[in-house]
Amino acid sequence: MGTFEIFVLIMTVMVILVEAYTSRDLAKARERLAEEEAEGKRVRGQLKVLQFERAPIAKQLNDLEKTLNSQNHQILAMQTQLGEVAEENVKLKESSEKK
Repeated sequence: MGTFEIFVLIMTVMVILVEAYTSRDLAKARERLAEEEAEGKRVRGQLKVLQFERAPIAKQLNDLEKTLNSQNHQILAMQTQLGEVAEENVKLKESSEKK
């Protein structure tokens, strides 16, 4: 066996080793990808469950906010009326003191 044949044999063995190593790496990468995809599906499922559970709470918060806004408007109207009554009282006191 000549030098060239030994060189070709060594190169062939190296190519086979590289292919085996690459195939193993690809298999591991595919396995990791499958695990990550499964994890992603699990997380998306949990997110959907949370969104479903959160929907009634969000609606309730919106309803409470509307009620609060309505009550705030009523309070502001009452404060305005109270201010008008206070001004009227001051005017009445001043007019009664002048008499």
